[in-house]
Amino acid sequence: MRFEILGRLTVWDGSTRLDIPGAKQRALLAYLLVNGGRLVPADRIIDDLWGDGAPSKARNALQAKVSSLRRALAPADPDRGRRLVEARDGGYRITAGTDAVDADRFAGLVTRARDELEGNHPARAYAILEQALALWGGEPLPEHRDYPFAAAAADRYRALWLNAVEMHATAWLDVGGRPGVPDELATVLAEHPLRESLRALLMRALAREGRQVEALQVYRTGRRLLRDELGIDPGAELESAHADVYAQHVRVPSAADVGHGPVGWLPAESTEFVGRGPQRQHLQDLLARERLVTVTGPGGIGKTRLVVHTLTRLAEPAEGVWLTDLSAVAGTIDCPTDSATIADAVLRTFRDRQGANLGSDERLTTDSQRGAVERLRDRIGSREMVLVLDGGEHVVAEVAELAGYLLAACPELRMVVTTRVLLGLAGEAVLRLDPLALPPVEAARQDYLAAESVALFCTRAGLDAEALSEAEFGEVAAIVRRTDGIPLAMEVAAGLLGGLTLSDLAAHMRADQDFLQHGSGSTLIETIERSWRLLGEQERDLLARLSLIEGSWSLDAAHALAPDGVRGGDLARSVAGLVDRSLISYDPGPVPAPYRLLDTIRSYARRSLTEHPDLDAITAAHAGYFHGVAARYDWLLRCGEQPRALRALGAAHADLVAALAALRELGRVADALDMACCLGWFWWLSGRRREGRAILESLLRHAEERTPGRWTASAWRDALALTDVDAEQALRRCLAVLSSTPTQDWGSGLRLIALLTADRVFQRGEPERGGHLLARINRVAEQLDDEWYIAAARLTSGIDASRNGSTRRARHHAETARAGFVSAGDRWGELQALDLLAGLDEMEGSYQRARAAREDMAGIAEELGMRDVHAYQVVKIGNLLGLSEELDAALLCLRNARDLGRQLGKPNTVAYANNGLGLVLRRAGHAHDALVHHEAALRHYRGIGSHAGSAFTCAAIGLAGVAGGDTGTAYSWHMRSLHDATRTRDRRAVALALEGLALTVDETEKAATLLAAARELRAGAGAPRPHGEIPEVDRVEAGLGDPEALMPGDARERVRAWAADVEGIAGRVKRLLGDSSAYRVAM
Repeated sequence: MRFEILGRLTVWDGSTRLDIPGAKQRALLAYLLVNGGRLVPADRIIDDLWGDGAPSKARNALQAKVSSLRRALAPADPDRGRRLVEARDGGYRITAGTDAVDADRFAGLVTRARDELEGNHPARAYAILEQALALWGGEPLPEHRDYPFAAAAADRYRALWLNAVEMHATAWLDVGGRPGVPDELATVLAEHPLRESLRALLMRALAREGRQVEALQVYRTGRRLLRDELGIDPGAELESAHADVYAQHVRVPSAADVGHGPVGWLPAESTEFVGRGPQRQHLQDLLARERLVTVTGPGGIGKTRLVVHTLTRLAEPAEGVWLTDLSAVAGTIDCPTDSATIADAVLRTFRDRQGANLGSDERLTTDSQRGAVERLRDRIGSREMVLVLDGGEHVVAEVAELAGYLLAACPELRMVVTTRVLLGLAGEAVLRLDPLALPPVEAARQDYLAAESVALFCTRAGLDAEALSEAEFGEVAAIVRRTDGIPLAMEVAAGLLGGLTLSDLAAHMRADQDFLQHGSGSTLIETIERSWRLLGEQERDLLARLSLIEGSWSLDAAHALAPDGVRGGDLARSVAGLVDRSLISYDPGPVPAPYRLLDTIRSYARRSLTEHPDLDAITAAHAGYFHGVAARYDWLLRCGEQPRALRALGAAHADLVAALAALRELGRVADALDMACCLGWFWWLSGRRREGRAILESLLRHAEERTPGRWTASAWRDALALTDVDAEQALRRCLAVLSSTPTQDWGSGLRLIALLTADRVFQRGEPERGGHLLARINRVAEQLDDEWYIAAARLTSGIDASRNGSTRRARHHAETARAGFVSAGDRWGELQALDLLAGLDEMEGSYQRARAAREDMAGIAEELGMRDVHAYQVVKIGNLLGLSEELDAALLCLRNARDLGRQLGKPNTVAYANNGLGLVLRRAGHAHDALVHHEAALRHYRGIGSHAGSAFTCAAIGLAGVAGGDTGTAYSWHMRSLHDATRTRDRRAVALALEGLALTVDETEKAATLLAAARELRAGAGAPRPHGEIPEVDRVEAGLGDPEALMPGDARERVRAWAADVEGIAGRVKRLLGDSSAYRVAM
């Protein structure tokens, strides 16, 4: 048997993971393991596990926990259980074998490694420490950190782990090993920033990999922290590391170099290089095996900086690295540019940078009998060197000719070319630089802090990103997104902060997409203009047309916007040529639209479009194409192509919205409404409901009464509001449209709206209206030969059945619906069916099965990019963790879901998470905090008129009141819960209110009657309350025994009558309890 306490407590019997039920049993096992097999007296165990809250018969309670623990460890072998948890001399101990506990193995390996290091055997120490660190699973016993014994053990093991990390780094510095150690050290240092020994090791590790600039930054950060936090200067160990790294970074020429001049020339780096770690490594790898490397990308992307930074840190070849700037190379009419012009520029670099060490031949510049290409060939000869030709896109043919010649003639030469246009030579290795990654708008702050784009902007602007307020950080995020990830654009923006505040700069960039092109000496616009001048007239025209597309696009889209008569093959070649020139970005990823114009290029190209004689025709072509996209992908959202359709429509959404606006402006309102209706289901699935609703509202203002499609469009507008604060009015209007339209006239849009409406009606607890609409849906499903709609109808029937307490029928419908959705390939539909099945499992108390289903659903939602659905499922998982008494994990899960709901603007998810947090906090003994969360949820449910949400939340507030000792207020809340619950006709909701009321009355007979009625209602719903769902009610029922035995005979019949009359039960309860307002004070 093996025990793991480095991380969460885990027990393995062979390859089988054992489940240790009960929080106190798990705490007892952790306590015995931490004591390392030593015998611990029972009284001490009681003090350490129960403290002042020990039960009156504490030894009996401890014996019960020990017996339960033994059964869990050896369920089929009582003798083995008694041997594992041994009782002796009035105490207990765990009798795990040698090395059975991971913490003991870890400590033993660290001790062995320390001995090897002290014996000057770093290689052995490194191998041992690799094993030791692999055992570390994170914070020891996090679920028990409220116990002093666990906190002390965690501190002890963490200190040992930090020592192991430092010893491992020390051995790695001596003998080398696997890559990634410096980055691992950086992660540990982030958690322990004031640990000087760790910081010194990180500096030396970075320097060992040639990352001296980063190492020096680590020192500067540490020095600032020590002064700010502790008021001290760095100690001797850190200062020694700084001196060693600095000596490597600023190399002093050796005596052998004096008189010969420097070998090679690269420009000095004037600012700190930020990010691009994978690209730097890729360039190093290419240079190690290839002779010609072309670094390409759009203007301002940082090609030269990357090359200079990387080559500066490489081991220099014998004759150095030489960079020639080709930006000023240009021919004239009398003397056009050729390969000799390029060669002459390289020769001048040799001469101007003390290149005499390449040979003392004065003919380097004076021999007119030989051409520059031959002279350059002879000067390089068989010397080992790297030649960098920087900025050659305007002379790409000449650079290609020279490179091909030199590589064939000079066997030890390697070349790096930076250009926006590929050379097209055989053996050309290409490193394409893309814009720096931009986190999505809704990303969390830590995601932005980890982004290289944000780091670069803050570095250039002199900002400490960690110290920015939320408002300031929001402005930084907006600025960085507007730069499109182009480093030069970020540097221009950072330079403007000398005269603008962050908020002013962000506002200007939002209002004027060309704002940066006029800043900082117009560096950015000059870069773009240089690329533009290299284009032919047809290429400029094509880019101007394509600039109308906001997002990514395909060749089909380009063809739709191209001039009449352009053949597909010619267009494809033109687009490919613009990709090679780095003016069009190409990413052959999963979205079927791999092309895109960077915002800076698109903005520049659109200037030409405003003066284009065919502007109206191009705009109409754009709108027509994306109208077709919306129609084509609408039906794909309900089949196996659903994930692809969601990605495609998401990528094209800005253009879809622009096309709708264009159709409206062109007076084609009917087309705009038709297109918007095609997008209705996408807006619902993708969580863009408010945006879709606003668009439809705008279009409907321009539509006349008889405009085709107006009726369906208005229904979609209201359907998209069914989860919003004004859901009641929207629901009423949806029902009006559906009831006034014969089912045979329900088109695709109204059929989908009917499903959404029925679901909301059932959730609001209006079974009659829901049943009538469901009957119409089922009639439509019977008439259609559409397996998707049939499955959706079955799912709606299952929701109805679950609300009515017919759990067996609900499960049948849910399983049928799931099979239908799986057959159709609709992952969203499968998720909805799983949601119903998981809910039924929860009713039955099958929490593990429900949790597994919820985790599957969260995965499906993530796969489909439905972050709102994912957040909702995370709430469900958090609730299940709470029911399983994993309270810390539940709180973390629910808080994450609530924060995500806020980011996404999903008030339903936030309210649901707040209720979940309240339930867990009540279980954890924090009644007041629970009330605060439930009250926040109640404000939302009342705002949207949700009787079901209000009923549950009022009951939860009542339970929190009971837990806090305020049974008078709790009584009032449970009565409000009962009132709302009867309006929903949900037997489970009514039963919950009755159970809560039973906790507040002080008369045993009345409490028994209420609990018996609740039991009858739950039985009628096919969902008895699982034990442990409401611990307070469990305790009262345990004290009462059989409630029916405490009631007079006529009361039993009365209870059955109550359960049969859900609508009238509130009046019956009031008559039972009267106006005495007597409350139960103690449970």
